[in-house]
Amino acid sequence: MYTICKIRDLQRVINEFEDKLIKEKNLSLKEAIILCSLTKNDSMTSSQLANELDMTYSNCSKVLRSVEEKGLINRHLGKKDRRNMIFSISKKGIGTLDLVKTGKIQLPDLLNKAVESI
Repeated sequence: MYTICKIRDLQRVINEFEDKLIKEKNLSLKEAIILCSLTKNDSMTSSQLANELDMTYSNCSKVLRSVEEKGLINRHLGKKDRRNMIFSISKKGIGTLDLVKTGKIQLPDLLNKAVESI
C-alpha cells in the first residue's frame, strides 16, 4: 500500500477520535494537546505553547480562550514580565485529561497501534 494511503487512513482515524472526544468530553484535539503540554511543562506563555504545538499565535490564542472558558486552564500575569500571560492547567483540566488518558474514550485500533509504536 502506498504511504500516502496509510497516512490518509491514519488521518481518518484521528478525525474519528476527535469527533468522539468532542461528543463525549466537549474537548477538541487541539484543546487536549494544550492540556497535555501544560501538564508536562507546569506553566507556559501563549507564544511558548504556539511554538511547541506548531500553531499560529492567532490559532493558539483562540484555543487557549476556549479551554479557559471551560475552566480547564488558569491564566496568570508573569512575575518577571507582567506583560506576559502565563497559562497552567486547572484541577478540572487535569480531571478531564485523566478521563482521556485512562481509556474512558477508546482509541481506534489503528490509532492505538500508531501511538504504541511511538
